[in-house]
Amino acid sequence: MAYRTLGPSGARDVWLVLHGGPGSGGNLGLAQPFDLKRQRVILPDQRGSGASRPRGSTRSNTLGHLVRDLEALRLHLGLRQWHVLGGSWGATLALAYAASHPTSVGSLVLRGAFDANGGTVRRLFQRFWPDRPPLRAGLGGRPMCHRLSQLLHGGALGVTQARVLTQWQGMELDAALAGARRSARTATDHPHRLQAHQHWQALQRQRRQLTARAPSQRQLLALRPKYRVQAHYLARGCGVAPGDWTRWLDRAAGAGIGVQWVQGGLDAVCPRGIASTAHARWRALAPAASQLHLVTGGHLGTDPGVLAALRACVAAISQAAP
Repeated sequence: MAYRTLGPSGARDVWLVLHGGPGSGGNLGLAQPFDLKRQRVILPDQRGSGASRPRGSTRSNTLGHLVRDLEALRLHLGLRQWHVLGGSWGATLALAYAASHPTSVGSLVLRGAFDANGGTVRRLFQRFWPDRPPLRAGLGGRPMCHRLSQLLHGGALGVTQARVLTQWQGMELDAALAGARRSARTATDHPHRLQAHQHWQALQRQRRQLTARAPSQRQLLALRPKYRVQAHYLARGCGVAPGDWTRWLDRAAGAGIGVQWVQGGLDAVCPRGIASTAHARWRALAPAASQLHLVTGGHLGTDPGVLAALRACVAAISQAAP
């Protein structure tokens, strides 16, 4: 597992930051909620993602493998405990890790909680990828993702693969734009309204560029590993069996781990009901251990409202640490 370390090596607060996707890989933008003069941040690339090799590999690449990788990384770094921040799929992985290794986790910050439910995935595909011309075999959810997984494991980058990669990238941008557009229109305080508008404009530029000019062969080859891993996980329910999500909540809450849920109220990818239901269950077991922050924002951690909430959560946890 490839990883990057940011911030001072002797910092009191150490944070593990888990990227979404699956398959996206870590990037420096994930460190925005932190004060890198005082906090140490570990950014791993999950199996098959980013700088981890072989890139795009789905062999021995399951949720269980990723959980074991994280614990092996903690031991390798010689850390007794760390705080964990994860967004979207990264929130799923963070929760599974905390449930499996509760003594390794000081606290959790979970953004845009994703429960890997088939209905959540199906709604996303049906709303933002409605035509799916090369994939008539499914109506969204697992049937379609199985077809995607098979297609993206093909060796040659043919016309159908290129079309699917371009459309998938467009679907992600459209889902992000849906929340960003509403955030820009509904943000009330002036700094956040301006930042939200700039965020929306930046996403719009990306979407226009994708529409105006098809990605090059080189760009498509760079995209394929990401979506190959993502399709692999989605086709298999991300390794989350029925009942796993609630069992993880119960184990982590029962272990006394504190959690901060950061949820964009305009998130078009992960409905806010996932976080609010999880928060209520956690509080039923540990009333003081869970807090829900419902903010004006979309799905991305770079959305100004979401980012401000993440920064506040991280700062509060650091101040409360002994």
